Amino acid sequence: MKDFWEKLRKNKYFKVVLVLLIILLVGWLIYSLFIEKRLIFQENEKQFLEGVKNYYDSNSLELPKEGGYREKRLSEMGSWVDQLYVPKKKQACDGDSFVRVINEDGKYRYVTYLKCGKYESNTDHESPSIVLNGEDSVVVHLNATYEDEGVKEVKDNHGKIDPSKVKIDTSSVDTSKVGTYEVNFRVYDKNYNTATAKRTVVVAETLSARIQRENGIAYTYTGAEAENYVLFSGMMWRILKLDEDGNIAIITDNNIANLYYSNYGEDYKDSNVYHWLNDYFYGNINENSKQYILDATWCYDNQENAGIISTCNSSVKAKVGLLSVSDYEKSKEENRSYLVDNARFILLNKQSDEEVWISDIYNDNALGNYNVQDLSGVRPVIYLSKDIYVTAGEGSQDNPYKLQDYTYAKENAPLNSRLVGEYVVYSGYNFRIAGSDSDGNVKLVGVDLLENVAEYQLLVAGYSSNLEKITPNTQEEGNLYNELEEKAINYISDKSIVSHEYEIPVYESGKQYDQLEKQKITLKVGLPASYEMFSGLNMSADNYQIYWLSDYNESGIVTIVNGNNGLAFHLSVGTFPDNAIKPVIYVKKDLKIASGKGTILDPYYVR
Repeated sequence: MKDFWEKLRKNKYFKVVLVLLIILLVGWLIYSLFIEKRLIFQENEKQFLEGVKNYYDSNSLELPKEGGYREKRLSEMGSWVDQLYVPKKKQACDGDSFVRVINEDGKYRYVTYLKCGKYESNTDHESPSIVLNGEDSVVVHLNATYEDEGVKEVKDNHGKIDPSKVKIDTSSVDTSKVGTYEVNFRVYDKNYNTATAKRTVVVAETLSARIQRENGIAYTYTGAEAENYVLFSGMMWRILKLDEDGNIAIITDNNIANLYYSNYGEDYKDSNVYHWLNDYFYGNINENSKQYILDATWCYDNQENAGIISTCNSSVKAKVGLLSVSDYEKSKEENRSYLVDNARFILLNKQSDEEVWISDIYNDNALGNYNVQDLSGVRPVIYLSKDIYVTAGEGSQDNPYKLQDYTYAKENAPLNSRLVGEYVVYSGYNFRIAGSDSDGNVKLVGVDLLENVAEYQLLVAGYSSNLEKITPNTQEEGNLYNELEEKAINYISDKSIVSHEYEIPVYESGKQYDQLEKQKITLKVGLPASYEMFSGLNMSADNYQIYWLSDYNESGIVTIVNGNNGLAFHLSVGTFPDNAIKPVIYVKKDLKIASGKGTILDPYYVR
């Protein structure tokens, strides 16, 4: 055998034969690995196309009219096309593959796109994309003429498409009726791959025009039953008036926080409440909403007697203010006002350097006076531009005016993308969004107080009388924060709660809210500080329990809110030893919204 191979190797044709064998082997490998499979795929394409043509031969009435097209997908062809497989495999080709017949000047052109595993037709099957001029959503005035801004460009991976070729359908837009409409855009490339787009058109009326149309210019709402509810920046407000220029004054529907007005003799523009309104509260307004808030003139003259005055000797320009005594008096009709609710709140004017006017919850005709250094509820007031639109609603409590400054969340939107003030249901309780931390976890402040739902009993907690100091401490038995850590979590699901560091203000008379020293403590369930968003009374009217705020000092001073009148108090720790819990929690940043509009009547539910 060895001699045989030696003789063969010495043969003069050996090398030629060897090269030919290698070429044949390589060729066979290339054919079996690549060419054969490609030929099988091409045969699949041919069968698909022939099957569709045969179908139309038998169903010629289904052929497209001139300038149109029809499409048949592989999954629709049934007996007209034998089952097609990925070459050399038992895997069926993609049922969404198609043959498109196009009628061009009375002649039919067929476009085949078949996908079988990694093999696919070398056919342009990708749709172009439409880029619109302007925004995807626009607001137009009631009874205005709508003119669409048109198309900026059409992007296509095979050549250019003139934007003028895009068909724009505005037929659904009816500017004579308030509502939300769609403008539809459609264009085809040469293979009739279709691109679509849409623009949302909100036909709306300005809030100013709505009020003026129903009530006239320079209108002030009066009486106890005013239909003047409005949603702005995710919060419920009441409309106070439409001024001579068409701008709208609004006031929050309830107390947002609890503040002392000022130190004795201190000018309003240097006061605690002024800085809180225009720094803290304004900072929590939705950024998009701020463009509609006007700088307004706030007249803060001392007013010895309640009544309407027309003079102004002391004023300041600011974004946010308080209700004046005059505007409070103007809201009355037969001595009744929609501004009177379950919680007292401070007004803009002082009665003297030591006392500020405060609303009364019992007598619509009366105003009280209150020490400027005592805590009271705060209802901010702002002026909105006459140009802001109403996009929905009728002004009632159940169906308030919805303004254009924000949109409701869509399903699966992250909770941490939503607005401060919106309502959320978590673990069966109502909360309001109060912001997010640097990690994206969402801060929620309770509207409801913690309770044993089965027994209809509120959770109450307090400091033990034998404690020498009341510094927040989760480990000290008898400490309020030990009660929170041990008990509160049993009243609420901790599935999505994040343990978080809370800042506890150390109360000191005369110090403004942002000057207070803070103690830090990590909790799952915390308490709101007096000045924090939604620490004020905003629960249901039938829930009058006193609840804790977090402010304290080592002299034994703690802070509570009286549910009977909405007033907050700094007082001795033993005065009201056990009180309810208005919970503050942080929930995980990955929570998604399942449903709802974020309003008190239709809160967000989370997944």
